[in-house]
Amino acid sequence: MDALSVAGLDANQRDQLGLAAAHETATRKIAARRAASSSGAFPESLRLADLIVVDNTAWLTDPVAQVDIADLALDLRRRSQLEVRYRRSAANRATARVVDPYGLASKSGRWYLVADSHGAGRLFAIERLESYRCLAEPARLRAGQTLGTVWTELKERVEEAGEVTITARLREGQLDRARRILGTRIHDAAPAANGWCQLTIRYPERESVRQLLQFADHIEVLAPPEARERLRELAADLAARHRLSRLLTLSLGQAAECLPGDRRGPETGGAERQRACVGRLRQRTRPWRAGTGQAGRGGPHGDAAAPE
Repeated sequence: MDALSVAGLDANQRDQLGLAAAHETATRKIAARRAASSSGAFPESLRLADLIVVDNTAWLTDPVAQVDIADLALDLRRRSQLEVRYRRSAANRATARVVDPYGLASKSGRWYLVADSHGAGRLFAIERLESYRCLAEPARLRAGQTLGTVWTELKERVEEAGEVTITARLREGQLDRARRILGTRIHDAAPAANGWCQLTIRYPERESVRQLLQFADHIEVLAPPEARERLRELAADLAARHRLSRLLTLSLGQAAECLPGDRRGPETGGAERQRACVGRLRQRTRPWRAGTGQAGRGGPHGDAAAPE
């Protein structure tokens, strides 16, 4: 019955939970009973399973779990506290903490541990869970809360509209792609005019505007001014990094030709020109060689992901 109670899982997820064989056995038994009681009224009819395939895996993803999900699911039945070693998003190392688990959730092909940490609900991505161990202390779950209620609360928190409203114009041909990527962050999309449509996008913070960089020259942020300026800073930093990469592959003489202000008359000697070029290259590349870049705020890989 356990295998059938999680019928919404696809074959890969059932296999991860160790339920693949039990599910197959149960479905075969049900199919045999239905065949015996159907009296052959529709011998040629197909099962829904022959017409519908369920694949909950997100496109182009291959999350790898370091812990066995089937073992974790069994251990969660003990309803005890867990000591987990977990690496937070954008962190380099895992740290230990004690959590009070409600259970597991599967969303878009990824597994999450749903648990209270210091009395508040949290999501822990299984792919960043390095290890865990069950403690003797029973889990201290909040009164009236279940896996379902806590998951709903956390899901709504992730998908809430956000307090920062961005107005942008997007090429009409990119609207479907924007809906796939931004989802419910798109609050409104005005009808296209002259090949462009105007979007209202909501984010939890201004720094989230960096997500729009992937639309490149297909998008222009119009307001607020702080978001427009932040995107300009990020784009300038990105352009400078790519320009630097090109300069470093050129000879010194070629690089001197590429750098503005380095053009000199024919009377300038080659050695002097090379020394000037090297000096300018060092001066202009110092921020990137130091690993900071012009943007400097939030780092080049800011992350506002819901799971810690």
